[in-house]
Amino acid sequence: MDTLFSTVDLIPPSNFVEVRYEDLEHSEITCLKYIYEQLSLPGFEKIQNKFQDYIVEQAGYQKNQYSLDEATKERVYLQWQNAVDRWMALPKIDQTVV
Repeated sequence: MDTLFSTVDLIPPSNFVEVRYEDLEHSEITCLKYIYEQLSLPGFEKIQNKFQDYIVEQAGYQKNQYSLDEATKERVYLQWQNAVDRWMALPKIDQTVV
């Protein structure tokens, strides 16, 4: 991840987009539209209903639950600190886009 983060500025913005997991989890369609727009991908309007259908199908999905002790949390954070800090600092996607 460090290599990606140290060279991400070399990637044209039209070829790379980052989103917060929380945005994708809570506003799937808005987030997907944002990704399509940032990557200049055509056809979002044509596939939007399929995305929506899939999201409805997944409505009962429940994320895995993990219980980690503080030492493990600290160890994970230390290993992934750059990624966690970067992704936590991403701006929230404007929910009024869709």
